[in-house]
Amino acid sequence: MMRRHIARAARGGFTILEMVIASSIFVVLAYVLVAATRAGEGSQGAVTTTIERSESLRSARGSLANELRTTSDDVITVEELADGNDELTFMMPITVGGTNTWGVYDRSLGATEDEQNQEGWFIRYTVEDHEGCSVDCIALVRQILDDQEDVQEEELIVEGLSCESQGPAFQVEKSGEMWEIRVKQAGYGEESSGEEATFYVYTRN
Repeated sequence: MMRRHIARAARGGFTILEMVIASSIFVVLAYVLVAATRAGEGSQGAVTTTIERSESLRSARGSLANELRTTSDDVITVEELADGNDELTFMMPITVGGTNTWGVYDRSLGATEDEQNQEGWFIRYTVEDHEGCSVDCIALVRQILDDQEDVQEEELIVEGLSCESQGPAFQVEKSGEMWEIRVKQAGYGEESSGEEATFYVYTRN
């Protein structure tokens, strides 16, 4: 009777082979779960980045249009860069000492009205490699130039612009009575094909 009991107990346990197989299945399932989690996080990250970049593109469209709308064709210069992108430079109407003139008004230049209004200065929108980008990219930046055309301030406006092989990412041209501005972003991740904004601005002429 004792021997039968021992034999039944042995048959009720796991053999080494069964334990190895069970461990292997567990490892595979754990790997699949981790991979799926990482893929989900990556996909969510790509979606978040795409939304943020899209919002920056819309914001840039609004700020550039508002600034250009205040100026005059006489103080606008557009130059084509070596990579095919355009560089937009212009002045804004300002008041210095009670006199209307041209230059730059920007609150970031100082605390007083005299510091914020700089006669003979320029605003420039250009495309360049930028260390402030969250990914390797070229970016649209806004620069404030003094009367010697030295950069006094620079702000990242839109990152992740399309590369040279995909055509110009920033173009500015006169179209009849309006200025036509195009900004093109490259896609981020496999799910995004990029985004392009085209808008038109009348100056104060």
